[in-house]
Amino acid sequence: MRVLFVEKQIDYEPQGIMSLSACLKQAGHDVALAIAAQEDPVRFAQEYEPDIVAYSVMTGSHRWYQEVNLRIRDALRDKAPFSVFGGPHPTFFPEFIAEPGIDGICVGEGEGQAHAVLGEPAVAGGFGCDVCGEL
Repeated sequence: MRVLFVEKQIDYEPQGIMSLSACLKQAGHDVALAIAAQEDPVRFAQEYEPDIVAYSVMTGSHRWYQEVNLRIRDALRDKAPFSVFGGPHPTFFPEFIAEPGIDGICVGEGEGQAHAVLGEPAVAGGFGCDVCGEL
């Protein structure tokens, strides 16, 4: 699977995205990151053609991410990716799943839940990936 993470800008190391990216790569998936402050995430998605677009969002920025998600889905139309939102906002407001264009949310830590989104069998501890080394 091709998984695209989208971030508005990076002011700090996005630990959740880094950890999930490492797990997904260890499981054999192709992972990319689009940073909107540096490039147009819609154009990046058109070129990358992801199967899944993932967002880690906090309350306050969630509307910006939702709008970008709708633009990506519109641009890819027939190949619209599955969109999943994680982070503090969906964790504390799971009703966010009812918003237009949102296919899934991740409540809490995502490493153990990602296998379900990717249709992979569950293993103890999620992917069972090793994130103790360098990412």
